[in-house]
Amino acid sequence: MLLLQLFVVVAVSLSLAWNRYLALRRNIKLARDLDIDLIIRRFTFVYWTWNLGYEPFERLGSDTIVTVAPGGITLHTCSPEIIAQIGRRHKDFLKPTRLYKIVDAFGSNLVSSNGQPWRRQRKAITPSFTEGNNSLVWTESIHQTRCMLRRWEGQLQGSSKIHSFNIQDDLKTLAFHILNRAGFGVRLQWPGIPDTAGEDAVGNSDTHTSLDGDGLEGGQGMRFGDAMLVVVDHLKELFIFPKWVLKHAPSKSLNTIWLAHKEIESYLGKYISCQQNSIREGETGSLSSPNIRSSLIENTLRHTSSANTEKTLTMDEIVGNCLTSRQALRLFPPANIMPKHTALGGPKILRYNDREIHVPSTTALNILAPSTHQNPSYWPHQPSTSHSGNDLDEFNPERWFSAVPDESHHTDSGVDLGSDADECLPTRNKFFTPKKGAFIPYSIGQRECIGKRFAQIEMLAVMAVIFRDWTVELVVDGEEELSDNEKMGAWEKTRENAKAHLKTGMEHYMTMQLKKGLIPLSFVKRR
Repeated sequence: MLLLQLFVVVAVSLSLAWNRYLALRRNIKLARDLDIDLIIRRFTFVYWTWNLGYEPFERLGSDTIVTVAPGGITLHTCSPEIIAQIGRRHKDFLKPTRLYKIVDAFGSNLVSSNGQPWRRQRKAITPSFTEGNNSLVWTESIHQTRCMLRRWEGQLQGSSKIHSFNIQDDLKTLAFHILNRAGFGVRLQWPGIPDTAGEDAVGNSDTHTSLDGDGLEGGQGMRFGDAMLVVVDHLKELFIFPKWVLKHAPSKSLNTIWLAHKEIESYLGKYISCQQNSIREGETGSLSSPNIRSSLIENTLRHTSSANTEKTLTMDEIVGNCLTSRQALRLFPPANIMPKHTALGGPKILRYNDREIHVPSTTALNILAPSTHQNPSYWPHQPSTSHSGNDLDEFNPERWFSAVPDESHHTDSGVDLGSDADECLPTRNKFFTPKKGAFIPYSIGQRECIGKRFAQIEMLAVMAVIFRDWTVELVVDGEEELSDNEKMGAWEKTRENAKAHLKTGMEHYMTMQLKKGLIPLSFVKRR
């Protein structure tokens, strides 16, 4: 009997191995028909494009690489030419929604759907991202940032410098406070900070329909803002465990996740009911507020940090903030990889390197944002003076003043890439405008992030308020005991360590994030 069992195990194992070998041979044949550089293995670590940037593509002499495994073919690309075509042809190149089921904590949504469900979701969500609502985003960003700064000031304790506090948690809370105000009409407060702390920044002319965010409860005693943060931090647990397990598990942390989920469900039910009653009673609410056409620049110039008009932002400061945010997004895009796959119904044709390539159905396609943002054929660059030897790996906002790269390096194959101008910048012709598909921090095409403008305005407002009154410095160990020359060397070493952590210390959870505690920072109050 034991020999029979052993024989069955060996036979099944050999059969599986043989089938995988046949599948690999079949996929290799399909991949070779693409006539693109072929690697017969998968990349060994998930963050390879974040860590290596453009280097693998430069070594192979191609902006697109095909990897083959028994499970299928994967096309990895940092070619704006291909990316622009994928963005335009959203019906041929679909989002693999099975990879996004983790965000279905409250049901299907804009991120995890395709086709008609996606169009229905987008139609329902679009009114929250109108130009009129963006005015609220601007004022609420200023208000919430000033409240956060008041919280920081409470930690100064007579000093002008703050060391080793968790900026990541505070910035996450800041983002949720702004989103809740703009999306749900709920103003959330910072613990121990009065709601009026930020009013001097934006005045008190709020016309947005709102509910009491401080006392808001869904029925179980947890505040809405706290519940939202718990759910977002624990989407993995919500995806893995059934709700009854979370509720009855002998673990307080799992019980809290269940409670937070129930709180949000309860609140959203009440919120929807309230909105339906308002519609029936003829109230217009925030969705029909006047469409404010004023530009972001005009809004910026109109608002000040306090009653002191000398603190109004100058045009140079506005442009500097815009360029700094774009440079940060170029080097540290929110998404490491944007996965797609070809739709059923036969091969899909893409133009690449002056020829047509026929991509088989169900082929996986990975758009690699970090590699694309360092593609030297599409970005201005100079000889590097850094240890990395790669100028495109350096943080340099002045890059956006540069001229367009040499067109002879482009391989556009007759595909009109167009341009990706930034509405944030005035007099665009003075600034570098990437080719369509070369700058993709918010994805591209119809699946581009619906909150792109929302995020741009929020980022600009937050940066302007913080850096008006504070500077940010790297913490150098033992700095007080070093001479001036030693301080310079120690700072350079600390800087290189920080750059290394920004490559190897990242993890993906909803977006690419730096692991906590890797780069100590000091926030110094300006005098």
